[in-house]
Amino acid sequence: MTEPLTHYSTNFSSHLPELRTAIKLTQHLPDFKALTIDAGFFGNRGGTNTQQIGYALNVAAAYLQALPTADLSVADVAAAMQLHLAVGTSYFLEIAKLRAMRRLWATLLHAFHLPPSLAATLRIHTSTSSWLQTTLDPHTNLLRFTTEAMAAVLGGATSLTVAPFDSLYREPGEFSERLARNLSIILREESQLGRVTDPAAGSYYLETLTDTLAREAWALFQATETKGGFPKAWGSVLEELRTISRQQFHRIATGEQVIVGSNRFTQAEEEFEFDPKKLLRSRSFDTTRATYPTEVLRLVTAMHFKRQLQQNQRAAVVLLGQDANQAILESFLKTLSPEERVSLALPETPDDTLSVLFSTPETATLMYATVEQYHALAREVSAPDAADLSIHLPTLLSSDVATMQAAIQRHGFQELSVNSYKTDDILARLQGKT
Repeated sequence: MTEPLTHYSTNFSSHLPELRTAIKLTQHLPDFKALTIDAGFFGNRGGTNTQQIGYALNVAAAYLQALPTADLSVADVAAAMQLHLAVGTSYFLEIAKLRAMRRLWATLLHAFHLPPSLAATLRIHTSTSSWLQTTLDPHTNLLRFTTEAMAAVLGGATSLTVAPFDSLYREPGEFSERLARNLSIILREESQLGRVTDPAAGSYYLETLTDTLAREAWALFQATETKGGFPKAWGSVLEELRTISRQQFHRIATGEQVIVGSNRFTQAEEEFEFDPKKLLRSRSFDTTRATYPTEVLRLVTAMHFKRQLQQNQRAAVVLLGQDANQAILESFLKTLSPEERVSLALPETPDDTLSVLFSTPETATLMYATVEQYHALAREVSAPDAADLSIHLPTLLSSDVATMQAAIQRHGFQELSVNSYKTDDILARLQGKT
């Protein structure tokens, strides 16, 4: 049973009886782990390696404290646990992350007066990360997954899941699923990585990284425990994750952090293997990834210019992401000459606003709105079930031009202007059309 971290603060106490039952019913199955601590949740939302480890330990500590009863010991709970980690593309850091995780797991169990032999049985399941996965130039995902899979194996993962390279934008077919399977098979059968117990041992660099990461993660774990541990500290954890992810969005927008095929070494005239409109309408499209603001802008821009050519008479509003306008404007600045940059002051949007693109047959406009304003627009334009809106914000809304313009004004959406530059100018520059 995997802990549903997205609703951690509200579900913690309510599902403890179910977890106790699951652990008791599976105690006679030594190879079955009833409780998975999903640290991949943090990594797939931009969390650092330190945060993945530290917060995973906080979750585990919360269960080690809350689950034991008179007939279920803390040792029983610990034996029923396994960890899930998302492995990213920072090769050496990811190897160090798994090594530090095992070291700190032993430290955590020691704090609960459990023997080292129990810590040695820890199972770590790893999966390729979705955080840097992209729909643009999607075959680069194969290269990312190869790096991530090698790091997982060399770091000492017990098991590994490799995602199909095209899983973001369509149902994976036989070809992409076979590639995903064969990637790990090649590492095992041809590279023979599984024949060495700890191939990373003894490397001064990796040992130093592991020590540093372990110290930082344990310090974060302790700091979170002083706030009351999980679930009391859940709100501050989400805010820290958001801060880190926004920093990465900024680095990607400015080119400081390279995403091959998305913000560097791009295909200017890339032909998409999918229908952008259909993808943006899909409820399964992952909008939490680091590359989402960059790629959705590319997709929306392509849709906008295509609509102009076809003289499509409908209007569209596309959700670019939370606080994405600032990243878009920083990317736009890079297309200007140094003289223009100096004289151009970027406007600032209020915190906690959603960035959107309003597109009509004649023009496009960058705008921003609060979550409540966007909800109201979505209800009016597409009339979805209000309950659905509480868990899913529609990425693409469309209607006739008059209806959409009136709704945009009525619900208080604000235009984001950059001196004399119109949104069409900004989009054209970002697409390399000027």
